[in-house]
Amino acid sequence: MKKKILITGANGFIGRHLIPFFEKNYDLYGCYLEHNSILETFPSVNWIKINLKNSAQTNSIIKSIAPYGLIHLAWNVKDLNYQTSVENFEWITTSLNIIKSFGENNGKRLIIAGSCIEYNWEKTNFSEDCTHLNWKLPYANAKNSLHKITKCLSSLYNFSYVWPRIFYLYGPHQPLRCLVPSIVTSLLEEKKILCNDSSQLIDYLHVHDVAQGIYKAFISNHQGPINICSGQGIKVKDIALLIEEKLNKQSLLSFKKDLSFKYSVVGDNSLLTQLEWKQILSLQEGLNSIINT
Repeated sequence: MKKKILITGANGFIGRHLIPFFEKNYDLYGCYLEHNSILETFPSVNWIKINLKNSAQTNSIIKSIAPYGLIHLAWNVKDLNYQTSVENFEWITTSLNIIKSFGENNGKRLIIAGSCIEYNWEKTNFSEDCTHLNWKLPYANAKNSLHKITKCLSSLYNFSYVWPRIFYLYGPHQPLRCLVPSIVTSLLEEKKILCNDSSQLIDYLHVHDVAQGIYKAFISNHQGPINICSGQGIKVKDIALLIEEKLNKQSLLSFKKDLSFKYSVVGDNSLLTQLEWKQILSLQEGLNSIINT
């Protein structure tokens, strides 16, 4: 009998790319709030419409499934100001209820999606063990606080957990407000774009490789935080110019220094590569996968 895995936010940007890694060897249950086409794309998933903030309904579902594994991706990051929203603290309560219910029903392997925003950005080459954490932004504070709670509950309920800190990502079906799809869409529509021309570097990874990293972490014996990143940085300007070249759309890009963009955001992926993870799609190949779809 296949082990059961429950995925929250399963029909979201990361979730839809994560399912193919798990569906062959596990019995998948996918939680969603709003219906989209992904539900028909993966009929093998047992789809469950639920508002995770309804604790009684959530507890009932987890009890009825009694999953071996839980991958908690759900969080509200749709709003442009999500990093400063007080709703982040509501998600601590929601997530705590999910984790407790998972532990009370004999769950054994937990993954909760973290973020590079949890780090203090004043230094680059972010390391899981050495880089200081950010407690100022509500989003970062909420994630860091939940991580501490999760670590404590893992001992209390005797389950293992992984906290993947996901860096910048891109890929098919990403919301249009994000960097890569916004540039691609604007250039295809012959619209002019003003881009950041700062010297800072960002760590970008295709969502397929992010999903691969989460899967490798789940099936490993790793415990605690792990960076999901390429380990290399690139300027926003260079990403924009590469897209411009691939689309053959000249004279639509212009650049301006953004003084608010102060820090490079590049991760150390040494722990990830120790799990036999290898980046499959280069930025060139990854952009082709978007442009050609």
